[in-house]
Amino acid sequence: MRIPEYPKSEVETEQAKNGYYPTKWWQAFDDKGRLLAETSSRSDFKNLNLVGQDGVTFNRLYEKKKQKWVDEHPFPQQEEWRVIPSYPRYEISMPGQVRCAESKELLKGVFVGEAGGLFGYLLRKGTVSSWLKTSAELLDEAFPDLKEARKKSLELNTVDNFDHTKPSKD
Repeated sequence: MRIPEYPKSEVETEQAKNGYYPTKWWQAFDDKGRLLAETSSRSDFKNLNLVGQDGVTFNRLYEKKKQKWVDEHPFPQQEEWRVIPSYPRYEISMPGQVRCAESKELLKGVFVGEAGGLFGYLLRKGTVSSWLKTSAELLDEAFPDLKEARKKSLELNTVDNFDHTKPSKD
């Protein structure tokens, strides 16, 4: 939906100087301060015959928008899949999803309680029965170049390293 261009009011121009920008929300009040209508369409005020009535005032919601530049590529790379060397029939991606290399069908993971609550996968080698491997073990095997960085990230992102009583530094 295209928003029609309209001339900016003096109020809007003045608010923009202070970093406030108009939202789509409007309110109408009577002379006693009672709310008569709240709408996102200014034409509703005409339909309700509020425009031109004595004692009716209108308010528009303005918000202050804080902007910042963030390092982000406009075309993110597609997810990288690598063959798991000890299980060549399977591939794994960085988020830890596992799929069949031939059919590209995703495998369903299982919760591995004894492995510290990690996700695991039942994988086969040829005709040999299934082997349960955690996604962490498979990631380390398929992405050895990222093993240390992943390990450091896991150490930093533990509940013990967060002090929830202090506000964030952002």
